[in-house]
Amino acid sequence: MRNKIKQLLNKEEGFTLVELLAVLAILALIVGIAVPMIGNVVQKSQVKADDAQIELIVDAARLYQVEKKVKNED
Repeated sequence: MRNKIKQLLNKEEGFTLVELLAVLAILALIVGIAVPMIGNVVQKSQVKADDAQIELIVDAARLYQVEKKVKNED
C-alpha cells in the first residue's frame, strides 16, 4: 500500500523532449504553409483595392464631363 502511495506521489507527468519537438515541428509546418497564403491574400486585396480606386476615378471623370457639357449647353 505504501509503495502505491509513494509511486503516485513520485509520479511526475509531463512532456518529453521528443514530444515537444514534434509539436514544434508541426507548428512550424503550419506556419510555413499559412504565411505565404496570407501574403497572397493581402496582395490580391491590394490589387482589388487599386482596381476599385481606378474605377472610381474614371467614373468621377465621366461625371465631370457630363456636368460640364450640361453647363455649356445652357
